[in-house]
Amino acid sequence: MVVLSELIKQTKDKTKISPLVYYYLGYLAEMLGDSQKAMDYRKQASLQPPDYVFPFQQELIGVLRSAIVANPTDARAPYYLGNLLYDWQPEEAIALWKKSSESDPNASITWRNLAIAYSHQTAEGSKNKAIDCLEKAISVPNPYPTHFAELDQLYKSEGTPVEKRLALLEKNQKVVMKKDDALGAMINLKIFAGKTDESISLLKGRTFSIWEGGNAFNTGQAWADAHLIRGLNYLKKKQYQNALTDFQTALVPPENLRAEGSSSRLDQIKYWMGCAFDALGKKENAVQLWKEVAASDTLKNTPWRMREIENRQTQRYFAAMARQKIHPKADVKTTFSELSDKDKNMVARDSGDNDYQFISAKKLPSLDDRAFQHYLSGLGYLGLGDKTKAKEEFNAALQISPDFLSAKIELFQF
Repeated sequence: MVVLSELIKQTKDKTKISPLVYYYLGYLAEMLGDSQKAMDYRKQASLQPPDYVFPFQQELIGVLRSAIVANPTDARAPYYLGNLLYDWQPEEAIALWKKSSESDPNASITWRNLAIAYSHQTAEGSKNKAIDCLEKAISVPNPYPTHFAELDQLYKSEGTPVEKRLALLEKNQKVVMKKDDALGAMINLKIFAGKTDESISLLKGRTFSIWEGGNAFNTGQAWADAHLIRGLNYLKKKQYQNALTDFQTALVPPENLRAEGSSSRLDQIKYWMGCAFDALGKKENAVQLWKEVAASDTLKNTPWRMREIENRQTQRYFAAMARQKIHPKADVKTTFSELSDKDKNMVARDSGDNDYQFISAKKLPSLDDRAFQHYLSGLGYLGLGDKTKAKEEFNAALQISPDFLSAKIELFQF
């Protein structure tokens, strides 16, 4: 007790003292029979900032339980104890966080923790509970931008309409723009909604952070998507030079994006670049690009990772389209027929890691798997010239996964 008291005395900035120090002092004062000091220490503990407080010592279980008994209205003690117990006693942690949220409904981090816990449960209605908790987390004064990103991931996994998701992020844009992950969610939804100019402006206006070798969201992909869609819009309007400029720009992300690797739409963009060159009367440039796309489908023995299989399947379509552009009588019907068969184009997604401390798209059930089958089938029918069935399949993909951008891109061209 003397040591802890001296620690407080020597610390100049009292807001930097961990609340756990005060909880320990309260517990020790109670053991020594000084109930007034115990109450004073515990009150001070409840007033300390909860930021970066991660209790892990088993000895703290008794300390925090005694604090809860001594002051049932203290929101912090059950919050900290829930953090300590969650990994091996998740149900008790949930009960403690619920108790904490009742005492302090404006503590957004408590709602976020409950959302994490519910998002990893399999019981019916758990996902809705998680969404409800995160909606409360963003409704408090001074919400955290990351909570918007996590809520959007939950919305996506439940098939929430893009309009609702984007409206929420745009309404809170000042907060959202403080963190890459939240801003990335908004940019991707703006791209889907056709707000490509706004998306490109947001991408240009920020230097994105690198986390463990990657970005909080795929900046290079967003850049490519926005310019591809804008380029296709120009192509549709017969503004071929503008279209070509956007397609070319799509493949060269600016340094501030700190993008790694090439876009998954590389062959798709090259194919449309060829179409733009062709429309401008530059046939040789067009054929060269189409040959590159057609050749990419010959890499039959490449050891594709699971997450690359979808790109590989889409690549087959554009490779066949490119061969057809070069040789109008090329035999590509088999490729299109295979793609149109949903029983043959099924893709199983990697389930991701098992970290239960975050809400991550890797760990949430994906609607994109089933949507992708319809998208591929739509490409197959499109290649076969059956636009009616193609449109039906693209719409089916969007019915399953409302933000499935690839299907939206194809429908845009009808």
